[in-house]
Amino acid sequence: LHELRDIEAYWAKNSIAHFGEDARPVQAWEHIFAHRQEYPVLIAEDDGVLAGWAKIGAWNTREAYRLSVEASVFVHPEHLGKQVGSQLYDVLFPLIASMGYRTLLAGISLPNPASVALHEKFGMKKVGHLPEVGFKHGEWRDVGWWHTNLTDRSKCTGMSPKL
Repeated sequence: LHELRDIEAYWAKNSIAHFGEDARPVQAWEHIFAHRQEYPVLIAEDDGVLAGWAKIGAWNTREAYRLSVEASVFVHPEHLGKQVGSQLYDVLFPLIASMGYRTLLAGISLPNPASVALHEKFGMKKVGHLPEVGFKHGEWRDVGWWHTNLTDRSKCTGMSPKL
């Protein structure tokens, strides 16, 4: 968990890609892992070293949104350009589709051409733009929202995810 947190801390402190000021505490990661049956967490390794992670979480807690999830992916800075994000999404997208989720969303702080390219590579389309909704590193930041329908990847039950 500490290695996952270290990657998150790097992006929180050194970029606009993560809107936190620091990584979540280890206890928050323990909670995330305790719910990984419902909201998977994937880890990529390169020769035994953590190269990145991807996870999904609830997009909204209201019941009507139960089949919509939000994805996050972060790559260790030493593994950028090695297709780690793509490898994680290659597994994550069909996995969550097979679980019965219908809609996948991703919020991307802008500008972030690498993240936009990754999400669009996987068929996600920009569906929204929120100007100046986050304040990070002394400037107001925009957030774009990307969306894809997972029913193209699997049959969706329309009721609840299979856990």
